[in-house]
Amino acid sequence: MIEETARVLRTEAGHAWVEVERKSACGSCSISSGCGTASIARYLGRKGRMRLRALDPVGVRPGDRVVIGLEEGPMMRGMIRVYALPLAALLLGALGGELVVRSLALEVRDLGALLGGALGFLGGLHEVRRFSRRVASDDRYQPVILRRMDVSVPVVVADMRAGTHSR
Repeated sequence: MIEETARVLRTEAGHAWVEVERKSACGSCSISSGCGTASIARYLGRKGRMRLRALDPVGVRPGDRVVIGLEEGPMMRGMIRVYALPLAALLLGALGGELVVRSLALEVRDLGALLGGALGFLGGLHEVRRFSRRVASDDRYQPVILRRMDVSVPVVVADMRAGTHSR
């Protein structure tokens, strides 16, 4: 499960709107000064706030700091569907368009590949839209509040030298 901290903005029946601070890992490695991805992250800004709706089995209140989680399996399936499907549809459409033009013995192969790729890409985007609507109410694809971050509970730290615990 992927976990992130958030702050509760408002609550609804069984759900809470939370604000998560987005972070980028780019810029923290040793080659970030020469990396294109790190440059883009610096240009767009590393941090920002993202608001989202999460399932609330805990019963939180506005202002609470919480830990939210999302299962890796559904997230990976969703990412593949959203990112890979349009790309695969574009490539297959381009190949199909070129094959159709070739079978008709036309001399405009590039135009066939271009039109086929565009139609395939649009079809892939249409399927992503259908998928997004279908999973919008599916709890497996929704973030869930796992627990409150209660700062009033003392943290027990083990003292390795003395073999005792301190608070």
